[in-house]
Amino acid sequence: LSPAKRRDAIDFVVKELNISERRACRAVNQSRSTQRYKIILTDDEIKIRSRVIELAKKYGRYGYKRNIRIMFGHMILSVIKRMMGVK
Repeated sequence: LSPAKRRDAIDFVVKELNISERRACRAVNQSRSTQRYKIILTDDEIKIRSRVIELAKKYGRYGYKRNIRIMFGHMILSVIKRMMGVK
C-alpha cells in the first residue's frame, strides 16, 4: 500500500476502534512521522495536475504519458508522474 492509503487506513482504525495512533501505526508498519506528513502543493503543481486531467479527458485514448509529453516534453515526464503519484 502507498503511504497515503496507509494514512487513511490508520485514521479509520483510530476513529472506529478507538485505539491510539501509535498502536495503529505499529500494526500497519508505518512510522508516525509518515502518518503525520501533510502534502504541500504549490500553485504550479495544482495547475499542472488540472491541465493533465483536462488533457486526459480530452484525449483519453492517448493515456497520461503521451498527454504529459504533449504538454511538457520527455524530460519532465518522470517529475510529473512522481508528483501525481502515478507509476
